[in-house]
Order: sequence, then C-alpha cells, then structure tokens
Amino acid sequence: MKLTKIISYIHLLGCIGWSIFGLIVFIMEHAYKDYKDYEEMLAFFALFVTTASGIYLFIVGRKKQPENIKTPKATLMTKIISYIHLLGCIGWSIFGVCLFFMAPPTEAWQWFILVSLFVTTASGIYLSIIRFVNWRQNLARLQKRPHLIPAIIAAVMLFGALGQWPDDYYQLLRFVTCCVSVYVAYTAYTWQKMWAVWLFGFIAVLFNPLAPIHFSRELWQYIDIICAVLFTAVAFILRKPTEEK
Repeated sequence: MKLTKIISYIHLLGCIGWSIFGLIVFIMEHAYKDYKDYEEMLAFFALFVTTASGIYLFIVGRKKQPENIKTPKATLMTKIISYIHLLGCIGWSIFGVCLFFMAPPTEAWQWFILVSLFVTTASGIYLSIIRFVNWRQNLARLQKRPHLIPAIIAAVMLFGALGQWPDDYYQLLRFVTCCVSVYVAYTAYTWQKMWAVWLFGFIAVLFNPLAPIHFSRELWQYIDIICAVLFTAVAFILRKPTEEK
C-alpha cells in the first residue's frame, strides 16, 4: 500500500507537470503563429485529457465516502475516465518509445523530458492495473475478456498512425493489427460470435504484412480511425458467454 501511495503521488506530480508544460507550449505556439496544425492540436488535446483524468482520479481516490452511500453514476463516470486515462498513458508511452528510437536524446534536458514522460505514463499504467486488475476481485472479469489488453494496444497504435512516422512504424502496425485481429477472431469463434469472426478476419486480411494491400494515405487514415474504434468497442462489448448450469 505504501508503494502504491508513493507511486500515486509521483504520478500526480507528473500529470501536473505535463499539464503545465503543455499549457505553456500551447500558449507560446499560439503567440507566434496562426495555429492550423491539426495533428499538434490533437496531441495537445490528448495530453490535456490524459493529465486532467489522472489528476481527477487522484482526487477521487483520496476521498473517503461512507459505506452506506452508493453513487452508481459517479462510479460509472470514474470507470470511464479511468479507461480514458489508461488509453492515454499507453499511447504516450508508445509515443515516447518511438521518439527514443527515432530521435535519441543527446542533451540533459531531453533526457529529463523523456524520463519524466516514461515515469508518468508507467506509474499511470501501474495504478490502472492496481485499480482494474485486482486479482482477488476482478480476475474473473479479465478472464471474460482475454482480448481486452491486446485490442486496446492495437487501438492506440491505430490512432497513433494518424501522425507522421517512419515506414518501420507502419510495418509494425500491420503486424500488430493483423495478429490482434486473428486473436480476436479466434476468441470470437470459440464463443460462437460469428459477426466478430467475419469482421476481424477481414481486418486481419486488410492489414496482413505478407501480402500488403496498398491504398492512398488519406484512405488509410480513415481505415485506421474506423478500425481503432472497432478495436476499442470490441474490447468491452465482446465477452465470454455465461455458462448455463
């Protein structure tokens, strides 16, 4: 418990620091140019959503409510914000890894920014695991959705593909998306969910790295968004059927 509490404070400091950093950069960008870069706007929005949700979850986690008070709406909202925060932490951690390999830091301040990003996102993912995958209480939920984590990873990478990346990223994206699609289709087949079998079987063929299918960049962006939404939806909609006694 002490370790989790320390990590939660570290994560809070990271969220506050990155929100201040993002706000300063955003204001400076607005002051010196006509802001029409939608990719950077999306990055700022993702940063603010991730950090704000992290601060919100810390505040909610510190509040102690009487046991006889039940707030199902607040609990549902907190769960939704928690999933959004987890997606943000995973996305920014993948972004940090790609940035590290594409443009390795050479100066002390670059190392500081990159390390702080990894510490903030890793602590957020750790806290999300503690929050959602409590092995004594929620293991059964994860067993009902074994595809949840792979599907979320694929969704984050597909949303990330909207930016400008080297060709290696898109090759990796093809491989990951194809593998996850096959896994989701197989899982759906074992549960007799044929709609998911056909849908993600088609996605596996579309992203297969062995015989790549080529479209224009604009069309691929639309495909990436649609597939990312489908992976996000199936992560929570598809679940193991209840066994009849």
